[in-house]
Amino acid sequence: MNEELIECSCCGKMVSSEDVELAFRRPDVVAALSQDEQEARCKSTDDICELDGKRFFVRCTIPIPVHERLHEYSIGAWAEIADADFKKIWALWKDENQANEPAIAGVLANDVPLSTGALGCSVAVKLTGPKTRPHIIIADEDCSIFQEQKYGISLHRASEYSDITRSEIGPQNDGLLLVEEQELDSNKCSCCGKEIRTYCGHILREDSEEICADYWIRIPEGHEGYFTVAVSIAEGGKHQVAVLLGEATSAGLTYRIQDRKDSPWDNFGEYGEVMDREDVLNSESKPMFFDMVDKIAGNDSRLIEHTKPYLNAA
Repeated sequence: MNEELIECSCCGKMVSSEDVELAFRRPDVVAALSQDEQEARCKSTDDICELDGKRFFVRCTIPIPVHERLHEYSIGAWAEIADADFKKIWALWKDENQANEPAIAGVLANDVPLSTGALGCSVAVKLTGPKTRPHIIIADEDCSIFQEQKYGISLHRASEYSDITRSEIGPQNDGLLLVEEQELDSNKCSCCGKEIRTYCGHILREDSEEICADYWIRIPEGHEGYFTVAVSIAEGGKHQVAVLLGEATSAGLTYRIQDRKDSPWDNFGEYGEVMDREDVLNSESKPMFFDMVDKIAGNDSRLIEHTKPYLNAA
């Protein structure tokens, strides 16, 4: 997926400013088990995991400052903690004041690629709130991420982490079919008075004709090359919506994940509520959201008609 490109300060190359952030689905020791072993030995969700009733893990993020932008790069990883601390976190799970609790000692449960000394290194787990994942603060100076977290990384380094995710995800658009639906009611832009056109559609799997995403496109005629895409998919039986602001220029298509407050939509009824940016990045369905936007940008004729003149501009 192409996103906003800016010049990296360390190498001068154009790299993405809104990367698909690296994340681990399970602790390494659990991921190494067969599916049958996981079912027999583990109790787990996308947030917590218990192995053999003796080892306890919580899903967190490792926030790392990025020199060229204001928001951090967050690696999704797991921390292993003591039984008592695991029970404490569970008791505080929905507590609005959990961020006031002192940090909890633990060890990193994933061997982060491109780093040294990561797996098993000492960490502090800091609760951040009932709607956000705990933060991992690397406490072991022998882990290379300790220095990255302390001094920050370049945008190029962030992109290297994200390249791992892209290579693991692989092509996800094979076997998907985009179906264009009707144009919805148009309205006028509040700042320029020109028409805003809105369309909808869905994406299905060709082999089963199962709908895997519904989408909406918003095209403001008065804002050259800009558009907004909303994608609804089901995660855990509940529909949720990611909204991305797109722009077409001669350099290509770029996307920025929108917070709910910045989105032209906030709720699609039965299709789900709009998620905040951090929720999208922490979602298990994050790769699928990005794949669906790529599919829409490359195959919806209404959007192609809008972006083509700007993509081909001299």
